[in-house]
Amino acid sequence: LGLHIVEDFVSDEEERELVDYWGPESPVHAFGTNERISGRRWFNYGPILPRATTGTTKSTLTVIPAKLGCMPPVVRRQRLQERIRSLADRHVHVRRQATS
Repeated sequence: LGLHIVEDFVSDEEERELVDYWGPESPVHAFGTNERISGRRWFNYGPILPRATTGTTKSTLTVIPAKLGCMPPVVRRQRLQERIRSLADRHVHVRRQATS
């Protein structure tokens, strides 16, 4: 596994929008939780798939709706999910070519 850091993935303006949306002064901030080890603020979006379902020994799939629902408007407007997927695809493709 590897980690790629991409400079200027978001512009200064986009970064300000993101900080404004999730920052301490925003109404959304109260819905986040601090990650236990790093202390980073964490916001739950999308469905959560737990590893185990309590009360049964059968194989089940449980979907728990996340506290905040789908991705927020700022993420959709900036097309961050699509941009991240595209970047990851390019890096995986380059990595596959290098190991072939």
